[in-house]
Amino acid sequence: MNVVLKGSESVVEAHILPCHIAYNGKADVSKHFVVTDGEDGIKHASFRGRALQGTKVDLPEGYTAHVHHIPTKSTSEFTYDENGEETTEAIESQATESFKEFVLWNHNSPPDMRSDKLVRGVREWVNLASMIHDEEDTEDESNEEEAKVAHLEIPKK
Repeated sequence: MNVVLKGSESVVEAHILPCHIAYNGKADVSKHFVVTDGEDGIKHASFRGRALQGTKVDLPEGYTAHVHHIPTKSTSEFTYDENGEETTEAIESQATESFKEFVLWNHNSPPDMRSDKLVRGVREWVNLASMIHDEEDTEDESNEEEAKVAHLEIPKK
C-alpha cells in the first residue's frame, strides 16, 4: 500500500487523555472539556467526574504532527495478483488537522515528563530518525555517535 498525501489542514489543539473513549469523530470539545491554567504551567480539567492535570508537550523543532483521514476499504475491494498476494495500490490520505504541541493528561497529578512512555517514545523516535537520516558528513563520526546516544539517556529521578 502506498499512501498519497494531499490537501491542507487546520491547526488544532491536541489532548492525550489517560482513558479510552469509544468514539472516533468530531466533537464539541470546548463545550464539554473545560481547561484552566494553574500554577507552574500545569493545566486542570475533569473528565467524567475525574480530576485531570496536564502538561503541554512541544514537538521537537521542525516537526509537525498531522491527522489524516484514510478511507476504509471493504475486503471485497482488495485486489490480488496471480500468486494470491494483495496488489499494491495508492491510497489517498487527506490531511485534515495538524499540531506542533499537545497536552498530556494524568489523573490527580501532572504527568512525569521523564518517565512517561509516550513522551519518551516521541523523543527516542525523533533521535533515532535523525540518526538514520542524518546526511551531514563529519570528520569524527565516533564522537558524533556518542553524543547522539548520550542524548537518548533518560534522567533518573
